[in-house]
Amino acid sequence: MALYLEDITANNNDLTNVNTATEVTTSLPFAESTIAADLAKASSQYFTAADSASLSMTSAFTVELWV
Repeated sequence: MALYLEDITANNNDLTNVNTATEVTTSLPFAESTIAADLAKASSQYFTAADSASLSMTSAFTVELWV
């Protein structure tokens, strides 16, 4: 299974995989996880989406991540 980068909503905010982040499907830390991206340390790998009004933060939001 490849990284799924297409927006499944009507907004069409598809992602672009810049400098090819690697797909990871084994040894993931959470049981619910089935796929993840491995962004190499000290690299210029990232995901990007085109500027869109549907992605604009218009009120408070929370960001959470595990490092």
